[in-house]
Amino acid sequence: MAFSGQGAVGITYFILYAISLGFTLYNLSKHGIHKVGYANRRRPWSWVSLYCVTRFIGVLFSVDVARDLNHQTSASVFDFFYIVSFLFLIVAVYEFIQQWCTFAYKAHLINNPIIAADPAKIPMTRARQVLPYVFWPWCAVTFILMIAGNSFGKMSQGYKNEVLSPQLHTVSFLYLPIIIIPYVILYVSGRTFQAPKGYPYLSLLPMLPMLLMKVAYVIVSSFSYMVNPLSPTNNPAYTGLLGLLLEFCVLVLIQIRGLAMAPLKEILPETDEERGIKKPKPKAKVRSSETTRTKSNEIKMIKIEARRLNSGMTQASGSSTTSTDEITVVDEKGQETLEGPTNADGTHISLMDIATHKVERPESHSKPKARIPMIELA
Repeated sequence: MAFSGQGAVGITYFILYAISLGFTLYNLSKHGIHKVGYANRRRPWSWVSLYCVTRFIGVLFSVDVARDLNHQTSASVFDFFYIVSFLFLIVAVYEFIQQWCTFAYKAHLINNPIIAADPAKIPMTRARQVLPYVFWPWCAVTFILMIAGNSFGKMSQGYKNEVLSPQLHTVSFLYLPIIIIPYVILYVSGRTFQAPKGYPYLSLLPMLPMLLMKVAYVIVSSFSYMVNPLSPTNNPAYTGLLGLLLEFCVLVLIQIRGLAMAPLKEILPETDEERGIKKPKPKAKVRSSETTRTKSNEIKMIKIEARRLNSGMTQASGSSTTSTDEITVVDEKGQETLEGPTNADGTHISLMDIATHKVERPESHSKPKARIPMIELA
């Protein structure tokens, strides 16, 4: 295997992206090849896996693994695969932003019992509504400028010992906003929607090295050219070596999903059904058959005695009242009165005493009598 003039830098690229490819293969074996890309859009690490694969293929050509190809051919192949890998990467960043905005907003609404009980009621955040109309046009314009300036491949990989022109470096600064804006959105969404303490920063940390790499990559190489255009240190492969290591750290963090993605169930509390806890059904009060039978007998006895008492009273008073649900007591003038039957000593007789045969039913009702409502012992 003959490596190109970059020597240690080329070997470093090869080793790091070989490890990244290992993480990618592990990711694919765990989640399945059918879950890559738009078949499962809610998994940004699938897009990162595609990024790793295409970037690794490009690295193979950049270090002249194919010895039968001349240097210019391998450089062109690298440019192609690096461009494709960049497309996968920006899609992954877009998906990360979308999910992060959603998670941050859902985390903010945990304290709302209605929302926590039914996450489907969570409205779409404003950041997520605006995101497609800002992110994709910016990507398109920037990408076209990169291709037009012919600086994309040369600035991303130092496979040539050429000195980049100031005009190309000027074009390269145009794509800095496309790198910075996603992180600004991440930070603002975390502060605006008040995600749980520490969560927005943990979610942001794995992405920060990528930002530092891209910024340092362009600025250092540009200033090195301004200071000494003929210095070998202006080669982006050397000036961006630290950024390369940081980028590898980002790929590892995203692949193992340690901090970059927090599952929704870790943010919203699980319901009892998700935990497998079944709510016990309320137990109905069960009365013993003996108790029920006793109460039923008592009610029947009271109704029977009430009918007898009412019949005797109406016959004694000459009233034609035939109600069987209540006892109507009338006075000597035939008008209903509130006073009930009394004993010889003047004490009132209760309906319960009559029903339970504790006292005998009065024979005469010469004294004022009252209407006594029927007692229901339900």
